[in-house]
Amino acid sequence: MYMPLPLGHAAIGLTVYDLYSGNDSYFKRISLILFVSILANLPDIDTVLGLLLQGDGNALHRGVTHSIFFSVFAGYCCSKIWNLWSKAPRLSFQLCFFIIFSHVVSDFLFTKYPVCFFWPFDNIVLGDASSWSDFANTLIFKSIDDLIIISVCLLIILTNRMIRTFFSITKI
Repeated sequence: MYMPLPLGHAAIGLTVYDLYSGNDSYFKRISLILFVSILANLPDIDTVLGLLLQGDGNALHRGVTHSIFFSVFAGYCCSKIWNLWSKAPRLSFQLCFFIIFSHVVSDFLFTKYPVCFFWPFDNIVLGDASSWSDFANTLIFKSIDDLIIISVCLLIILTNRMIRTFFSITKI
């Protein structure tokens, strides 16, 4: 089964943002695109932590960071980040939560591996070793598969924009 990679997760996060926010100008703001892309990929920080701490990218993967708890906690923290950094976009807690949680849901839907929706009540260990070279190989050579996800997300965004435009024209 296919697994979304960073580009796919970013496209899904941007689609969630577009559907939720109704903001037509976000493609013009690079900081917003970067912030949403980071939020959409935030649950995979466990892969980097596993590589750094244990030399195995799967040692911590799909545990706490792939849970509702993490999505709520990280969503709240990320919604407040603009207080510390003025260049960060102001996004509501609800929007940050949905963008982060879109990663967990897409991993659940598009992969054969389980996620820990209800951590700490369920805990999953993947077991397959993943080295730095496996990590780099996946990011470089398998990201092309994300083109399907990106295409579907682009279609959803364009359809959403056309519907919004149609309804704004009919109100006049």
